[in-house]
Amino acid sequence: TPAAGEQVDRAKSVTVEVSEGPQTVSVPNVIGDTISQAKAALQAKGLNVGGIYGRSNAKEVLDQQPEPGQTVTVGFDVSLFVY
Repeated sequence: TPAAGEQVDRAKSVTVEVSEGPQTVSVPNVIGDTISQAKAALQAKGLNVGGIYGRSNAKEVLDQQPEPGQTVTVGFDVSLFVY
């Protein structure tokens, strides 16, 4: 407080909040998981499924992008490659 751009008297206190930046997470390894298991694991970490690529009747994750262990921001899209 005060609001951005608001002028205050010199004697008045001002509260400043410092951000540590966006929250990050490590991408889980979902290779070998079923599509539904992979979706649940990604959502549990705050990540989104950005796309599912492969056969329409596929059941298992063959690959993912970004790779497991990479650090990304919460809400990042992870692509799944299935067979």
